[in-house]
Amino acid sequence: MRIAPCGAALCGFLASVVPAKDPATGRPATDKQNPDPAKRNRPLVGVEVLINMRPSGAGKWAGQLYNSDNGRTYQGYLTEQGASSLRVQGCSFGICGGENLTRVR
Repeated sequence: MRIAPCGAALCGFLASVVPAKDPATGRPATDKQNPDPAKRNRPLVGVEVLINMRPSGAGKWAGQLYNSDNGRTYQGYLTEQGASSLRVQGCSFGICGGENLTRVR
């Protein structure tokens, strides 16, 4: 994921996906679960998944997360875990989950 400022917020874009190619087609993975049929053929690499993350405290941001696995957007949070890691967490109907991301240069 590539995270960058977008105005007063932070945004995050998929920099790579695993597997890079759709096993069914042998072509680059696409956003096939997107609810908008016009977006289902776009490559997953480059899709915005951290949306409008605004500061919500020291080392914390709140906004939306796009889950390309199911095409849904959730309320989400980004929390600094240290100089080289972040935690991305999303919630739906009171159930939360997330993952830690480590900076790669």
